[in-house]
Amino acid sequence: MKPRADWLAWSLQLVAGLFAGSGVGFIIARGLVRLRFTDFDHMLYVVVGVSLCCGAFTSFHGNRAWMMPSVFAPSEPPQSRRARTCSIIVGTIGAGLILIPIILHVINVGWPARKSFSMEFSIFLLLIAALPGFLLVHAVRTGAGFWRFGIIHREETPLIFWLYVILNALAVVCILAAIL
Repeated sequence: MKPRADWLAWSLQLVAGLFAGSGVGFIIARGLVRLRFTDFDHMLYVVVGVSLCCGAFTSFHGNRAWMMPSVFAPSEPPQSRRARTCSIIVGTIGAGLILIPIILHVINVGWPARKSFSMEFSIFLLLIAALPGFLLVHAVRTGAGFWRFGIIHREETPLIFWLYVILNALAVVCILAAIL
């Protein structure tokens, strides 16, 4: 049996991911404005871009993005290639909406100015950056991440796992950007 595209389910997963991604996008955009990687005027582009990326992720993975598959539930039919391709296109557009304002800001204004820290404080920040760096490398290598209430597995809850990975990567980048 050839996999069919269930466009209603695909679009509902996309819309749910858009709503979830808008909150994450606001947090990321606010951090980029604070680090002076983009202007306040272009903050909406970053929010929409992150929202589209989260929507593409949830529409690509379907119900597995939100919840762990149950042993008692019947298996879901695989998505068609056309639906997966549309998800990848939406995610690519979202990534473009994130990167274009950042690149244009860095080209026009330049790299954010270095803060005047002492060398000891910079070393301390490097030590602080090592923790999310370790968590990031461990999560990517093993497929499991440490969280406050337990362990997050890539197969059980992929959306939360990849948000965990992205937040750790952002923490490392932001701390290192504060040093440079």
